[in-house]
Amino acid sequence: MQYVPENKKTDEICKLAVKNYGNALQYVPIEKQTIEIIKLAIENNGCAIRYTYNRTHEICKLAVQNNTEALRYIKLSEDKMSDEIIKLAIRKNDEHIVLQYFRLSKEKITRLKNEIEDEIIKLALKNNNFWSDEMIKSAIKCNCVEVLQDVPIHNITIEICMLAVQNNYKALRYVPIEKLSDEIIKLAVGNNSKALRYVLKEKMSIEIIKLALKNNGYVIIHVPIEKMSEEIIKLALENNSYILLHIPESKITDDIINFVIEKDGYNYNILQYLPIEKMPSDPITFESIHKDRAILIHKQLYDAKSLYKYIESNINATIPHNRKPFTQEMLQDIYNKSNYE
Repeated sequence: MQYVPENKKTDEICKLAVKNYGNALQYVPIEKQTIEIIKLAIENNGCAIRYTYNRTHEICKLAVQNNTEALRYIKLSEDKMSDEIIKLAIRKNDEHIVLQYFRLSKEKITRLKNEIEDEIIKLALKNNNFWSDEMIKSAIKCNCVEVLQDVPIHNITIEICMLAVQNNYKALRYVPIEKLSDEIIKLAVGNNSKALRYVLKEKMSIEIIKLALKNNGYVIIHVPIEKMSEEIIKLALENNSYILLHIPESKITDDIINFVIEKDGYNYNILQYLPIEKMPSDPITFESIHKDRAILIHKQLYDAKSLYKYIESNINATIPHNRKPFTQEMLQDIYNKSNYE
């Protein structure tokens, strides 16, 4: 088309060119770009919209329906009903493309998704088909997994449940208990460990818990206390020691404490979450270290109060466990922390 002389570019030739190759629209003179020719080009390639200035709402919709990437060439505004065009992209599960080209808040995306779900429900009722497989899958692919709570249970197949949790782990909360198999739960948890929060207590097997903790130690907060064995707790701590904060005191054994110390050393930022009576012993007094007086010196944890007394009673005192000299900064920290009661 680019080699056709201008005086030879008839409507018929232009139509034939863009029908076979949408981007040929760039070689069609502006005065020849009729709505019909533009539509033919966009039906072939949605991104061909970049070669026309005649971007009506209808043309923009057609372009996005054909190719979501066409959004990069569309300047959305209220007069062009931008919400409707963005929803077309979300329906195609291309939300990431919308966010790539437009600065939209999460609140707006959520609102548009809810509107899509409402539209799908109304359409299902209007057509009197009451949730065909195609309708449900269409909603799920649009990331409207909440729609499952409105679908009659006899219309929800295992295939639909698996598609839903694979698409969005939060869909697990809407899967009917009659359809909730280990396979579906594992698929959801494997997709995102946070899905564990939606697993019923009686369905939460050790295998499922381990699968979740392997990727995210923090989800131990959703594990029932009676299922928090030392093995489970260690698996969570292996992933992230800071979850010690979320372990019930009754479950923190000496073995758990030793595991944390072996893994991270005497890291006070972690050990501060231990109950006072379970803090490591001070190497001087052999009594539990008070949380507020804990001080780490050359990888050894001390109680600042006992260490201060030790320094006072020894004129040439050195660090007890390695006999190195105290720095002025260490002495100041010891003094400051030793005053805690």
